[in-house]
Amino acid sequence: RELVRTVQETRKQAGLEVSDRIVLRITGSDAVADAVAAHGDFLMDETLATGWGEDGFVPSYATEHTQDENNWKIELARAESR
Repeated sequence: RELVRTVQETRKQAGLEVSDRIVLRITGSDAVADAVAAHGDFLMDETLATGWGEDGFVPSYATEHTQDENNWKIELARAESR
């Protein structure tokens, strides 16, 4: 849930509309990587992500977060309209 909250906060900081679709990349500590792997579909649904930022992904906005011993970086960009 904390990842979803921080992605939503990042979307807001990036000036995106509530309905904008995004491409998302989350990297961080082992616990964060495990949470993304286990709950990736939930994260994508809750944040309107259409895909994960793969090699060559150029984010338009990025933030870093820390909670206890965990840290993570959120990178996102508005998804291309098709």
